[in-house]
Amino acid sequence: MAKIIPIGIIATLFFIVSEKAFAQFIVPSDQQIFETKEITFYGFDFTQFELVDQKREGQDIKRFMYVWQDFLLKHIDEKRLSKVLEKEQVIFDFTPTLIANRKLLSIDLISIEELCPEVDSLQIQKSIGSYKLEKDDGIGFVMHPVCFHKANKTVTIFFTFFDISTKEVIWSERIESFNGNQYNRVVDWGIATHVAFMERYIEIYKSKMKNYEQIPN
Repeated sequence: MAKIIPIGIIATLFFIVSEKAFAQFIVPSDQQIFETKEITFYGFDFTQFELVDQKREGQDIKRFMYVWQDFLLKHIDEKRLSKVLEKEQVIFDFTPTLIANRKLLSIDLISIEELCPEVDSLQIQKSIGSYKLEKDDGIGFVMHPVCFHKANKTVTIFFTFFDISTKEVIWSERIESFNGNQYNRVVDWGIATHVAFMERYIEIYKSKMKNYEQIPN
């Protein structure tokens, strides 16, 4: 004879199964970015990068990478980044990107064609997924310069927020920014990157944050 299972047990089992099923469909949202009071900045990831400038072929592009990073860190420190992102604290942890960048070769960082590499959000996700992170939770932020194009006088960069616990991208914004510099100095690309961040990206960030704040509770 079939046993009758009490309704209470059925309801409990249904709740557990439903909760697990629902959890599988929960994805990180922009809400996490704007509600958190602390961000961990992981620096500059050049693993998708190419410089489009034929006169630089055969030069030590990997050394340039550190010149650009040093310039940016003089102008985007913890205090300034906290201010523009409107956070109580921004923590710097460049270990994951430094490890990734260390493996690069100069020959891989220069384009043999006059075209920027085709990089999409899936490649950015794969890059972030390879990081070994010390923190277990929170929101991370990283910049992926993907192309500096001298002839077009443009820099192309992905600015990405991600969930540290899952390494899943929450929001990745691709910015292509024109700057009329002559780019005869290596540091000029660092200047253009700083402008792309402070003028182009932060404008989009502030607009997105304003829209979020206007959503009724």
